[in-house]
Amino acid sequence: MSYALRLGLRLGMLWALSLSCAPHPSALRIWSGHPPVHGAGHADAVPAHSAHMEPPLAQAPAPESRLGALDVSQSALRPWVAQYCAGIPEGLIWALIQVESAFNPYAVSRAGAMGLMQVMPFHFAPHEDPFHIPTNIRRGCHVLIRCLSHARSHWSAWWREHPYLSALACYNAGQAGAQRGQGWGYARLVLQIACHTYQTCLR
Repeated sequence: MSYALRLGLRLGMLWALSLSCAPHPSALRIWSGHPPVHGAGHADAVPAHSAHMEPPLAQAPAPESRLGALDVSQSALRPWVAQYCAGIPEGLIWALIQVESAFNPYAVSRAGAMGLMQVMPFHFAPHEDPFHIPTNIRRGCHVLIRCLSHARSHWSAWWREHPYLSALACYNAGQAGAQRGQGWGYARLVLQIACHTYQTCLR
């Protein structure tokens, strides 16, 4: 084969290769900065996410945002505390509510306790609303009064000599839990706040 023929074949192969590597016209649009046409079936059409993203779902307002409609001051709560917690010093109830819920009537603990006094669901009747403030105070005080009665009649003289401390441990951990040593740190904290903040010193 002559030199001229071999040179012609090589040039022909290079020309064919250059045609096979030419970019698709739609790709030229992207490279040149022009936006591709959407909805035309182009595999290389990249959607504009900023224009087509759905707006985020509106989140429900946090329960705390409803506090503005309620008066949870001591003066507003006092009639219910006086009615349902008769015989228990008022300062102790304020300290208990402060520790349990920080006066948030919609508070819910990881264990499932609810409302101002953080009462467990099984203490409520099926038709009762645990977040209804008078109902929550009534049920919470009922539990505390029952614990106080248990402490005052306990076989241990130490429990009888420290009825409020023992009742608070019972309120926090249940009777069986208090017997096992649970809830006593909580009880001491409530009594400390009752004494220092609400001038109600008990044991």
